[in-house]
Amino acid sequence: MSGNRSSRNGTSSGNGHVDYVVLSAFGKEATARVTGLSERRLARWAREGWFTPSYGDPERPAAFGQLYSYADLVRLRTAAALMERGVPVRRALAAVRGRTPLEQQQVPGTALYVVDREVVRQGEAGARTGTEAVEPGPVAAEVEERVRRLGERTPEQIGATERRRGLVNGWELFAGTRIPVGTIVGLLEDGWPRSEILANYARLRDPDLDVADARLRERHVIAG
Repeated sequence: MSGNRSSRNGTSSGNGHVDYVVLSAFGKEATARVTGLSERRLARWAREGWFTPSYGDPERPAAFGQLYSYADLVRLRTAAALMERGVPVRRALAAVRGRTPLEQQQVPGTALYVVDREVVRQGEAGARTGTEAVEPGPVAAEVEERVRRLGERTPEQIGATERRRGLVNGWELFAGTRIPVGTIVGLLEDGWPRSEILANYARLRDPDLDVADARLRERHVIAG
């Protein structure tokens, strides 16, 4: 999933929360894609203490300076849904932040209602007089689907390459992956069949190997 490692086990607790053993970490780019919030906004919220990632040091500019947990993603997507319903930023973030370290590791399990731009929790007075509730189940399902799709390459990325600052030493990569083009060129030069390469690199497609073939021909022309 775009460099993010995700594995979790969930059990339902009596208070309606789903408690997760958090074994996931998502960078700012992936978090932005899942939550619909910009990387700049996420960085500012972390810097100003409005929403601090569960892992890493938010002051570090490096790739691992800000790492978000799966529960962070659900909370941020919930906050975004509240903001879409007219709740001011700080109120939305205050409504989704956990009150204790244990709560921060849990996916929120309480429906939230918007009443006059204020957030009212399920069970509180006036909770059902506002707009449509932000329900934890659908939000978590939406996040789960978006996380699953992080690893999917778009049609525009197939057969394309990119270089990204700070990613795999700046090498030329197949777009949407961390697979260096030079690695596949080397395999082709060593005589690997295309079918075997595709079997070992499931995210690559035939157009990607066409690119590697072209690079190999260029190498031979230069060498000759």
